[in-house]
Amino acid sequence: MRHLLPIPFLLAASTALAQPAPRADVWSRPRPPAQPEDCGVTFVRAPDDAREAIERYLRDEPRCTSSIELRVVPTEGGYYLIAQRLDGRIHERVVPDLQSAGVLVASWIADDWVSSTPTPQPTAAPEARPVLSELSPPSFPPLQRAGVIAAAAPPAVKRHKWLTLGIGLQPDGDGGGLRFEADVAAAGAWRLGGVLTYSQHDSGYAGVDWMSSSFQSRDIEAMAQLSRTSTYGRWDLRVAIGAGIINTHVTGWGEQRGSYGFTSFEETDTFGVGEASALVTRRIGRSWGIGFGPVVSIISESFADSQTGATIVRDTAQLELFGALRYEL
Repeated sequence: MRHLLPIPFLLAASTALAQPAPRADVWSRPRPPAQPEDCGVTFVRAPDDAREAIERYLRDEPRCTSSIELRVVPTEGGYYLIAQRLDGRIHERVVPDLQSAGVLVASWIADDWVSSTPTPQPTAAPEARPVLSELSPPSFPPLQRAGVIAAAAPPAVKRHKWLTLGIGLQPDGDGGGLRFEADVAAAGAWRLGGVLTYSQHDSGYAGVDWMSSSFQSRDIEAMAQLSRTSTYGRWDLRVAIGAGIINTHVTGWGEQRGSYGFTSFEETDTFGVGEASALVTRRIGRSWGIGFGPVVSIISESFADSQTGATIVRDTAQLELFGALRYEL
């Protein structure tokens, strides 16, 4: 009987040993970090123009250390970007335009500022640290909490200003010339720049003092220009206004009323000029573009012959069609 007493205890112990050990929550374990060979961006959701703009910057990024799944959502005032890494971390940011989006996503896959190797914990007791008031300036690591990491600020996008060189022609074929534009300052979609043109024109002048006439002019214009650019994928639309001065040298001949024979005419003077323009640009690669559009100049010129007193007056509005090669700084 004494030998039978331990049997129930042995059965209970064997039953306890046969029970499976409780499993740890597999989702609490971090996934292995992304390997360099797994680099890339998977577009889960993105408009076509956003996808093209971001891919353009990714092709120019020489470094790649991680993969992300990316969503791009247009919002008021820009684009909302949310990217998830293979280890579960999430980047999110609102950017004002597609150029900023491309630079930011390229920096995410380059991932210079995030280490995939856990930092070993010190075994010795930490040294005493100065109080916050003694730190100048305070320095803190990126915030990481509940699987979300605060994204580093994107590199500054400097590619905002354009140099433009092109040719303007009047639709009736009576004139045209060269035109150079340069943006000198940028703030968001706004640009402030300068315009310099050289052109030659036939006719375009009239006056009550002449029965018949033929005049030619040489114009040099210098203007300040204010413009605003909207981007649609690889296309830009720029609308602009400008104001400045125009120096005109006019020559020609004409038959005055009440006289017989023709009189030659030659005068030079400087006047004010204003203009409005629209330019559509198709981007080529990362830095170049081809633009085309109309330019309307508002001119008020009146010349008086110093010998005869006869006057000629220039047309107030002048239309030119402008084609240009552009380079983005």
